[in-house]
Amino acid sequence: MVLKKIAEELDKYFTAITFAESGEFDTAKEVIAGNKKVLLALTEKGLDEKTFLYAINTCKRLDTELDILYIPSSEQKATALNEFLEKLKKESITYNIRTIKGNLKQEIINYTTVNKNVLYVVVDSSENLDVESSQKDKGFEELLKDLRCPLVVIKEAALRT
Repeated sequence: MVLKKIAEELDKYFTAITFAESGEFDTAKEVIAGNKKVLLALTEKGLDEKTFLYAINTCKRLDTELDILYIPSSEQKATALNEFLEKLKKESITYNIRTIKGNLKQEIINYTTVNKNVLYVVVDSSENLDVESSQKDKGFEELLKDLRCPLVVIKEAALRT
C-alpha cells in the first residue's frame, strides 16, 4: 500500500515535469497543487465502454475529478451513461455532469477557456467533433490552438446500440 502511494506521487510529479518541460508552467503547478480535472465530452451516439475506461483510468492515475459534457440526442437518459456513472461511484471518482445543447467542439473550447484546471479533454471519436464538417468554419484547427490542454481522441470506438 505504501509503494502504491509512492508510485502515485511519482506519477503526479512526472506529469507535472512533462507539462513544465513543454512550457505549461501553470498546468504543472496545478498538477502538483491538486484541483485538477479531466473533461470527458460525449454525445449519446458516442457512449462507449472504451472511452469510459480511458477516462476512469486517467482520473485514477492523475488523481483528478471528472467533468462530463454530454449532448443527448433524445430526451431519454442513456443506459450506458447511467452504467458509467455507477462505475465512477464505485471507483470513488468525483464527477460533475453537464447536459448541453449545441456544437460539441465549441462547448469544449468554451469550457476549457473558463476552467483552466482541465488537464486533458477526452472524446470518443473525431466524428463527434465534426472534424470533416462541410461548414469549414475556420474552426477546428483554429479552435484547437486556443485549447490549453491535450485533446485525447479515442478512435474507432465500438458504439453501443
